Amino acid sequence: MDAEDWLMDTERKLNTVGCNDQEKVRYATHLLCGPAASSWDNIVAVYPAGKVFTWEEFARKFRESNVPESIVELKRREFESLEQKDKAILTYVREFSKLSRYAVEEVNTEDKKKKRFLRGLSPQFKVQLRMMRETEFQELVEAAITLEDDFKQLQEEKRKKAKFEPKRFVSNKPNTSLSFKPRYSNNNNNNNNNNNNINYYNSRRNQAFQTANPMVCRSCGLLMSTGASILVDSVGPPRSEVCRTAASFP
Repeated sequence: MDAEDWLMDTERKLNTVGCNDQEKVRYATHLLCGPAASSWDNIVAVYPAGKVFTWEEFARKFRESNVPESIVELKRREFESLEQKDKAILTYVREFSKLSRYAVEEVNTEDKKKKRFLRGLSPQFKVQLRMMRETEFQELVEAAITLEDDFKQLQEEKRKKAKFEPKRFVSNKPNTSLSFKPRYSNNNNNNNNNNNNINYYNSRRNQAFQTANPMVCRSCGLLMSTGASILVDSVGPPRSEVCRTAASFP
């Protein structure tokens, strides 16, 4: 057991039996032995005879003579950077109490102690606990433990609920129906368009045929225009309507 642990263990036992400050110092110094007892005798020797030490004075002098300064500085830095992170509240409280011995100036009042404790808490607890007013440090610790327990129960309820809820299936395949749009044709419109195209083609073909092969009246031998009325007999080349009409008179 190191010097700091011995001091804390001794104080806890003396508090259990109900000792006051003077009694705690008297019994604690009686338990010292070896180099620790010699160090305390040297401390007492520089003070006037009959000097009465408080427990705080004894604890401070004991640490100064038995705990190396380098260790004190190292532990003090650990306390300054202490955070709960993923640790349980009780674990954080134990580390806080152990390391705060090396940074007494930061926790020498209830207000300082509470602020430092809150600063290291996880955000989900820190926000709610900061709403508490006019509480002692121990009350703050108990509230933090209760809040953590409630949080764990809530998370467990959510886990159970999610376990029994049916899972929705989401396909990773692309939805081609959104990008493919088939074209539907109107058969009636297509038929009309086809007929119009055929008529237009036949008309253009007839005009070209008549231009290339002009019709000549078989009676008068005159060239008939493209738009002239044409009468066709059973045999022979076509005759114009004018010639046909004229031929019917003597």
